[in-house]
Amino acid sequence: MRTRLSRNSRGVSPVVSSLILFATTIVGMLLVISSSTLILNTYRERMTERLVVEKVLVTSDQDTVRITMYLRNTGHIDITLRYYIVNGSPPTPLGEPVTLLSLEANPYAEATAVVLDLTKPLQPSVYLISFFSSRNNELGNIEVEYS
Repeated sequence: MRTRLSRNSRGVSPVVSSLILFATTIVGMLLVISSSTLILNTYRERMTERLVVEKVLVTSDQDTVRITMYLRNTGHIDITLRYYIVNGSPPTPLGEPVTLLSLEANPYAEATAVVLDLTKPLQPSVYLISFFSSRNNELGNIEVEYS
């Protein structure tokens, strides 16, 4: 006996559309996961560098202004300060790189003093100082007013 196959294809369309929808969902999910992983890995080190200025002392003599800043690392990784920029001038390296330990490595550390000797301006001025780490991340702007 021969059985004859029915040419009814009404049941195939819902199955194929379900498979296409499922595959599209999986591909979209993989794109979102891979892009977010890439972005998070790129900025992970930068997000964990946190520099806090606890105190600033400004003294001056005839030709120079000495700015002493007490800095603390509140991030999750150690920070090595390499250079700074004052009022948009070219980067100036610190005499010796200053390493600030993370809170995890040294939770009871005192603030570290960083001393900057700058040329005394002719008139009272505001210094905008930016520190940069060894990873070339800017660690924020500090505004110091000299009068």
